[in-house]
Amino acid sequence: QAEQAAVEKEKLRVDLERTERRCSKLASETDERHDQLESLNSSRISELEQDCREKVAATRMEMDKERELIMSHVNRQREKLEAEIDNLRKDEAELRDRLGVTMKENSRLERELSDLAERLADSEKQVSSLKEQLHRALHGGGDDLDPTSAEFLAREERFAHVLREHEQRCREMQDRIDELQSEVELLRTRALPRKGGRLNGERMSPEGGEELGQEGASRMSRVRSPEAVSPGLSIEAELVLENLKEQHQQEVFRLTEALTSKSRSSDQEEEFNAKLEQSRAEAERRAHDTEDRLEAKVADARARHSALEVQVASLRELVEEARAQRDEALARLNEKRAEAEEKARLLDAIGEEHVQQLEKKVEEGRQKAFKSNEQAMQRLRVALSDKEQEVDRVSARLRDAEKESGDLQSQLSAKDEEVASIKRKLDEVEREKGRILSTTEADIEKIHNKLQANGVDRAKDYEAEKLQMQAMLKRQKLEMEKKLQMEKAEVEQHFALQVSELARQLGEERERMQRELTDRHQAEMAQ
Repeated sequence: QAEQAAVEKEKLRVDLERTERRCSKLASETDERHDQLESLNSSRISELEQDCREKVAATRMEMDKERELIMSHVNRQREKLEAEIDNLRKDEAELRDRLGVTMKENSRLERELSDLAERLADSEKQVSSLKEQLHRALHGGGDDLDPTSAEFLAREERFAHVLREHEQRCREMQDRIDELQSEVELLRTRALPRKGGRLNGERMSPEGGEELGQEGASRMSRVRSPEAVSPGLSIEAELVLENLKEQHQQEVFRLTEALTSKSRSSDQEEEFNAKLEQSRAEAERRAHDTEDRLEAKVADARARHSALEVQVASLRELVEEARAQRDEALARLNEKRAEAEEKARLLDAIGEEHVQQLEKKVEEGRQKAFKSNEQAMQRLRVALSDKEQEVDRVSARLRDAEKESGDLQSQLSAKDEEVASIKRKLDEVEREKGRILSTTEADIEKIHNKLQANGVDRAKDYEAEKLQMQAMLKRQKLEMEKKLQMEKAEVEQHFALQVSELARQLGEERERMQRELTDRHQAEMAQ
């Protein structure tokens, strides 16, 4: 039993040493794992920082490139819009010049129209005076005049003077007509091609080009057609006056010839009067026709004046449209510039925000890694403290087991001493029994001797008593041996129970510690 207890104690010591070795190995593995985690986290943090730096650099490069592209696009748009604005300004200046020229021409034509109206009034007055003179000449005593009289000669001189004045005026008006025709041709060569190019050229939009081109073509056709357009209002009026003067000259010439023929021959007086009456009727008719034509020409001139006013209004509308387009282009340029600046500002803000977000993510990753490291360290510390506590508990239990083993050993020693004392007592009993037997045999021998001396009957009694005493001693010896065996069996059974219970507890504790260590090791490996 003592050897078994020693063996169990040695097993417990070996298990304790094995447990301590496993705990130290687990602690070293935990330290190595912690070092690996720290190195891995530091490498991950450095890689994350490097990646974030590269991403930030790439993002900044992309932002710079995009900003440069936007600025170049904005500059191109600005240059394009500035070129358009310059073209619009040139067009506006050209339209202003044309408007000024047109207004000057309009004012000049108005002055010429008023002058023509005055001349027309003078011509009408002259026509009326000539009619009156003719009427007086025809009805006021033309029959009584003598071709050789002074009054007839004075009237002929007056008619000749009037004819010379009319011829002088006709020559002057013809010169003026030539000058005006040359000016009109010059204005036509300067204004009409420009107007046609303007109406059919760059100011036309793709949608309205055909319509405005047709309108310009119709205007040009109106200008160039001989029925609807003349070089100018003054030219038309002067042409009318020229025709009128020619007719007057013809009438005067016919009247002069009639008067001459009347003065030359009185036989032809009646024929002259008839021709004169016919000429007067023809002159009146032609005068009425001339008045009608003049009125039509004046109405046409007024219509052309209104058309010129419409053209001036259209030119003003073109100028206003050019201004509106220029203002719209400026507004569009300012809007695009503001959009480009806003986009650049947003790109800067987005870039800064992106950089801040990346830095924040890096910091969060660093904090998270540091926190995870701290948590892992804390878990390792807790695991180590738990393992140390387990080791302490196991050590305490082992100490308790050693103490119990010592107590059992002391109990076994006490039992051994008790057994030894019992053995000594048995030896003493055996010795006492032997001594008693020897003394008894000696006494018996003595008694036998005495009995032999006393007689045979007493010898038989002695033999019977001797056998009885031997049986009693043998029975006492058996009882003592049986009692010792029972006590020894009880002690051995109690010791065996205690040893088995201690071994069972140690086995359960060992299995529990192994399970806990295995579970924790698997959990740490899984983390």
